[in-house]
Amino acid sequence: MHLAAFRHAMACCERFGPWASVVEIGALCVNGGVRGLLRGARYTGIDLRAGPGVDLVADGAVWQPPEPVACVICLEVLEHAEHPRAVVENALRMLRPGGVLILSAAGPNRAPHGWYGQGVTEGESYQAIYPDDLHLWLAGVDHEVTESADGADVYAWAKA
Repeated sequence: MHLAAFRHAMACCERFGPWASVVEIGALCVNGGVRGLLRGARYTGIDLRAGPGVDLVADGAVWQPPEPVACVICLEVLEHAEHPRAVVENALRMLRPGGVLILSAAGPNRAPHGWYGQGVTEGESYQAIYPDDLHLWLAGVDHEVTESADGADVYAWAKA
């Protein structure tokens, strides 16, 4: 994850947290993570691939925790998801009433990249995430979507 995405997550944690329970979609620690911001929370990191930071190999578009959680974090994942809208809609279903979803993704002006930062390789999905799409996917809940000045990143939070 890049520094601006980390700063967005940190600002949301300061604004809305702390939380007792957190699910992170896309928890594989490739270049840093946010688990350390949420000490004391019951934390479950899911990802399609096993590795550092992953507690459970699962698909964020369909997996549900045993009980609703207070926060779902999904940073720099949506652009790699085959069905990003399904991930967002499922993340909202994971939340208890009043819970918070924190999102960041590659926007329309970021160069396509693979899971590990290089070019997109065979078997990987990639598409830019547009702010208007996030607004649509978050319709019906209190939310805010912002875009970096250069259009390379989109950031959002939503409250269930």
